Amino acid sequence: MAGSTELEVYHALGLAWIPPELREATCEIELAATNGLPHLLEASDIFGDLHLHTNVTDGRESLAEMVVAAQQRRYKYIAITDHSRRVTMAKGLDETRLWRHWNSIDQRQLA
Repeated sequence: MAGSTELEVYHALGLAWIPPELREATCEIELAATNGLPHLLEASDIFGDLHLHTNVTDGRESLAEMVVAAQQRRYKYIAITDHSRRVTMAKGLDETRLWRHWNSIDQRQLA
């Protein structure tokens, strides 16, 4: 047996370990042999989120909770993308609610 773990088996074959996400029966074996495998994104590579809905429309969390979660993830930015009044099934924002929500967003910062 070449090893008791995947890493040991790959090492015994002279290959870099191939993450499951890259195992597509294309050229990953050749790339592993030359240390040319691409870098997979990790949570630390993500700096923000550009599509978030708060509980003002159809999201689950409040704006304050989302800001705290973004800070915990060390995000540099988030975009609140709640629905307009046209999406009535998602409690879309009419003009009055939109301005109130917009002002509450303007008062928050991630830093």
